[in-house]
Amino acid sequence: MEIQLPPLSRTLHLNRIERGSIMKSKIVLSIMVFIILSLVLPGCSAFMKKYEKKDTVEYQVNTTGKTKVSLENSNGNISLVKSDSARVLVVKAIKIDRVRKNDLDKPLDYIEINIDTSGDRINISSEIHKGKNFISFSLSAVRINYELIVPPNMDISIDNTNGDINMTGFSSTAELDVTNGNVKAERFSGKGTVDITNGTLEGSLDSTRGMNISVVNGSVKLGLSKSFTDTVDADVTNGKITNENLQFTNVQAEKKSFKGYIVNPEPVMKIDVTNGKISLTSR
Repeated sequence: MEIQLPPLSRTLHLNRIERGSIMKSKIVLSIMVFIILSLVLPGCSAFMKKYEKKDTVEYQVNTTGKTKVSLENSNGNISLVKSDSARVLVVKAIKIDRVRKNDLDKPLDYIEINIDTSGDRINISSEIHKGKNFISFSLSAVRINYELIVPPNMDISIDNTNGDINMTGFSSTAELDVTNGNVKAERFSGKGTVDITNGTLEGSLDSTRGMNISVVNGSVKLGLSKSFTDTVDADVTNGKITNENLQFTNVQAEKKSFKGYIVNPEPVMKIDVTNGKISLTSR
């Protein structure tokens, strides 16, 4: 006996059948794509185990007539160290990628370090060249860790994405822009600008020639000496400001802001945090 469904029930029944057919078609198509990729792309090793490989290169750059070094990096950590030499910039770059086991003995030539010395500044950048035998579904595995040994008289400009910056012992001008990474500045006494999106600034300071610090999502943690010379002018939007064991003068403090100095009112260290905490402690 044939069962006659009402019009609405027949429509719902047919819709369920159509959805089931579409789902089965998608599953079959996904399996077919997987099989085809496995067969036609053996050279890219898309489905084979990868191993981390590192290549280190080093450059020595004459800095005569140069006033500034800038570095732009998209993935990796950066270390900045003050040099004993006034005329030589040392650039160490560790190129990192994940490769097939058979490629562990091959250099990472497709990761190129560029150093431009044509003007009064030294510009450092990198390029990733995709050749016919180099296929990658994501370049996120490629990283470059830098160590710059910088003459003490040179200014610094660093733009880093997905990585940290560590800086020690500088008295020149430093411009640091970081997205998804932390900044650590030890014994910095120069003039600084620090912009961080998603990260933390930590440092130990005796004095500076003025700083502008901006953090969107993260925190600022500074250890200040008892003879710190700047006025601290701090504001936080969503968070709080704490001060431990520091004797400030001419204090103007509210729930989301703090202003005061320990020794001298000039220069000014301006700190703005949108979502996070500002911590000032004695060192």
